[in-house]
Amino acid sequence: MASLREMVYYVWTLDDEITPERLIEELEPVVGQEIEHPMRTVAQQLEQRGFDKGHEHGLRVLLVSLLEARFGPLPDAIRARVERADASSLEAWGMQVLSATSLDDIFATP
Repeated sequence: MASLREMVYYVWTLDDEITPERLIEELEPVVGQEIEHPMRTVAQQLEQRGFDKGHEHGLRVLLVSLLEARFGPLPDAIRARVERADASSLEAWGMQVLSATSLDDIFATP
């Protein structure tokens, strides 16, 4: 099953417009009909990853816009930190923009 997941992920990354249904149609002749259930599960996981990645990207864009509107151009170190952050950190920092008086208020290391 791990190799199947790797193969599906590889195919998925090659074609941004491939749907789970089309992926099943393409692989079924090679693997057989037993692929449908596992493929739906793998396709759903990949779809969720895509959603999560898009969500994080949106949070990054919004956070950078808010920070620049409030504090002006961002230092490279802050911009890099935002680019590496997970969704949870991005959301927390976004909420702090409302009350922060400086970038240090938001990004000071605890």
